[in-house]
Amino acid sequence: MFLKKSSAAFLAFSAVFTSAALQRVHAQAPNLVHTSSYSKYMGNKQWKFNIYLPPGYSTGPAQRYPVIYFLHGAGADENQFTYYATTFIHSYIQQKKVPEVIVVFPSGGGQTWFLDNGVFASYAMDPDSYIIKELIPHIDSTYRTIADRGSRVISGMSMGGYGAWHFSFKYPELFCYGGEFAGGGPYVANLVVQNYSPAEDPHKLAVSNAAILSAQMKVYVCVGGNDGLTAFNQEMVNICKAQKIPNVYTVVPNIGHDFAGLMQNNGLQAVQYVTQGFAPVSIADRRASTAAGGDAATISLQGRTLRIDSPDALPLTIGLFSLSGRMAASYQTSERIAKLDLSHFVRGAYRVRLKSASGITEKKIFLD
Repeated sequence: MFLKKSSAAFLAFSAVFTSAALQRVHAQAPNLVHTSSYSKYMGNKQWKFNIYLPPGYSTGPAQRYPVIYFLHGAGADENQFTYYATTFIHSYIQQKKVPEVIVVFPSGGGQTWFLDNGVFASYAMDPDSYIIKELIPHIDSTYRTIADRGSRVISGMSMGGYGAWHFSFKYPELFCYGGEFAGGGPYVANLVVQNYSPAEDPHKLAVSNAAILSAQMKVYVCVGGNDGLTAFNQEMVNICKAQKIPNVYTVVPNIGHDFAGLMQNNGLQAVQYVTQGFAPVSIADRRASTAAGGDAATISLQGRTLRIDSPDALPLTIGLFSLSGRMAASYQTSERIAKLDLSHFVRGAYRVRLKSASGITEKKIFLD
C-alpha cells in the first residue's frame, strides 16, 4: 500500500541533532578517521565513511578487533552519530567497561532506508549491496578486524535502526548482534513508498530466517517512551519472542526520538550487550587457532569461480542454494582445492553449504 506523506512522521525519521552540546561532541573526535572507498553501488565514485579506531589500535600492531557498523538516520550521513563512538564507547573503553572495538559509520544516502534500488525514485542507490559487498570486505582487508560474524555487530538509530533490523535478520551469517535504537521502516512512516519490496520487510525476514536467527542472532532494542516509534519497536520485539530470537527490550521513560538521550540514559547497557564476549585477538593467536582447526573448509569467490579449500576434511559435498532454500546445484569432491565455474548461474545471491567430516559450513555469495 502506498501512503501519503506525513510531515510529522518525516521529521521524526529525519531528525538531525544539532544542539550546542552535540556540536562540541563532534569537535572532540579521538581516533576518528574520515575516509572513503570506491563504490559502484553508490554512484560509481568515492563514497565517504567514518571509522573509529580504539586506543590500542596504534600501539598494538598485532591486535585485531571486533567491529560495530552504526547506521545513521534519514536525511543525514556518515557524520550524524559519530559521537556514539568518540564520546560514549571511547569513554567506556577507557573505563574498561567494554572491550576495545572498531566502529564504522557508513553513509546510506539520505532516505534510502538502507535498501537497494531506492525506496524513493530520487534515491537510485544500492546501500544494501554497498555495505554487504563492498564496505565490509574493504574494512576487513584494510583494517585489523576480526573478520567473522562472531565479531561483527550491526546497529543504528531511526532509519539506521530500521537498517539494523533489516541487516541482522537478512544476513545472520554476517552479524552476531543487532542493536536497534528507535528503528522504523518506510512501511510504517506515512511516506510515499515507490520501490519498497515486501521481501525486505524485517517482519517477514524474522519468520523466514527464524531457525538460524534463534540459534545465532541476538538483538538489543532501545526506544524512548515518548517516541512515536515505540509501538513499532514493541511489535518487532513481539515477533522476536514469537520466533524465539533472543532479545533485550528497553523503553527509556520521558525520552522522545533522541539518540543522545537514549545513550545518556542507557548507553552502557546497550554497548555491553552487543559486545559481550568480544575480545581482541592477536594475529599470532589467530594463526594458532586456524592451525588447530585446520580441517575446516573455507569458501571464497573469485569472479565467477567458487574456490573451496579443504585441508583435512575430505571427502566434501558442496551444495548451492537460493536464499529461499531451493537447491541450485550439488557437487562432490575429494580434492583439497576445488574450483567450480559458476558463469552459467543467474546473477544474484546464493548460499554455499559445505558438508564434511568436520561438520557443516555455510556462506552467502553474490554473483554479479
